Amino acid sequence: MKPLARLVAWWKRAPASSGSLAAYDLTCPCGQSCQGARQLKHQALRCPRCQRALFVLPLSPLPAVRGGSAAPGNARSMRRVWLAPLLAGGLTFVVVVVLFVACWNSLVPGRASSAAGTRPAGTIEQHVAIGRKALQIGDFNLARDELTSARALVLADPASVSADDRRQLQQLHRQAALLVDWPKDSLEQILLRLAPLRDDEWQAVIGKYCGKVFAFDLEARRDAARQYQVRFTRLAGRLNLRLDPHDLVLFQHLPLDNPQRLWFAARLADVRREAPDRCIIRLDPNDAVLLTDVNPLALGAQVPDAHLVLQRKWTAELP
Repeated sequence: MKPLARLVAWWKRAPASSGSLAAYDLTCPCGQSCQGARQLKHQALRCPRCQRALFVLPLSPLPAVRGGSAAPGNARSMRRVWLAPLLAGGLTFVVVVVLFVACWNSLVPGRASSAAGTRPAGTIEQHVAIGRKALQIGDFNLARDELTSARALVLADPASVSADDRRQLQQLHRQAALLVDWPKDSLEQILLRLAPLRDDEWQAVIGKYCGKVFAFDLEARRDAARQYQVRFTRLAGRLNLRLDPHDLVLFQHLPLDNPQRLWFAARLADVRREAPDRCIIRLDPNDAVLLTDVNPLALGAQVPDAHLVLQRKWTAELP
């Protein structure tokens, strides 16, 4: 009730401060001048000459505005009234943005960077751990950046890690460096979508994928003539796909005297359409790597963990 009482008291004090506004001077349409003092309530008067009804406004509760000097003061007062909310709103916005950036960087390790745009410093083990996790979740750009940072630290201090750790780091980095060019779709699915196209349309579209990296899940064997017999483990719908692996350097170092399942990534060199339902695939001979640290589901594949363990054993023996 106190605020209401203060408001009533202010209203009652206002007429005393109105000064010259307490008097009224009205001119009736007949020309008669009527003067007097304003009251707290309005007044209904009669013109003494023509008896016309006249209306007199009550006293104003607002303070008087003196000349033109009051306007700047009122403007300054209004600015002061609005300044505090505006400053509070701006400060709140800045705090929210800072908190959001901090939370984002804590949720995605390695995303933070300094004002100069350089990556944050970290140990070899920290970069490798983040790179491994990024490979598992399919964030290949982050994996490549973190593992590149780890390799730079190793080059600066080769004695800081063992030969086995350097080999593992090289394997991790090769996987990440290749898979940044993965188009987020399998080659089999792309070829299935393109199958209805005419040859000229088909060639124009498939050419955009040459140079991209794809994952291959197949069974391979090296025969007595040192030729590779390859069979895809998954059927590509009605398509008959044939892979020409004879120049792949990777295959030359694998134990393929007996049929072995291979899951690897390689850069596409060319795809030739021999018939609407038959294609031959050629890969870059020097740009292939066994996949050992990538979650198969991130690439839309299903590969048993036991086979990934076997491929890690093979990579440890590669030259």
